[in-house]
Amino acid sequence: MGRVSANAIEPGCRKAPGLALFWGAVIALAALVLVGVGVGASAAGTREALEVGAMLPTLAGRNLAGEKVTVHEAARGRVTLLALGFTYDSRHAVDAWADRFRGEFHADSHVTCLELPMMSGVGARMGKPFIERGMRSGTPRALYRNVVVVWSGVGEWKQRLHAGDGRIAYLMLLDREGRLVWSGTGGRDVKGYEKLSARVRALRR
Repeated sequence: MGRVSANAIEPGCRKAPGLALFWGAVIALAALVLVGVGVGASAAGTREALEVGAMLPTLAGRNLAGEKVTVHEAARGRVTLLALGFTYDSRHAVDAWADRFRGEFHADSHVTCLELPMMSGVGARMGKPFIERGMRSGTPRALYRNVVVVWSGVGEWKQRLHAGDGRIAYLMLLDREGRLVWSGTGGRDVKGYEKLSARVRALRR
């Protein structure tokens, strides 16, 4: 499959209650996946923290429609929230932030979001077909292009985001050119969401 364009991404990221189910597919492999993520972080070369104002480094994966995606290209032209989860336990926080964001901006065709399950380790690679099927079965087809599964470079991204807490979501907001304009972390209580919302509204003026 070719790369997906920004126009192929579902506008506004409509709320998808079923997304909470996609992590259920990895329960049997969760322990191996989590170990693998830690190993990936230590094996990767050191990466500097990503600063506000920087262009998003290469972040690539495959969406649930089976298309290869380079995130900064897919997001170009829209204000885009990226919600990354590095462990099974992070699913609650990722879903909470994505659902809150969708609820506010679902009608805005110039705003979108991508959820990025960050998968690494031997267990994840061995179970890749099973994991992807489980994700698709728990995700509305309309949002297949808004879930991008990342299978490589996960350790480097853990370093860039200082991702040491496996229970939370790691959040990045990109402007229309793919430049980082806001970053943060959040739990399932979505505390601090108003700052993200205000930043999006400012970019839309």
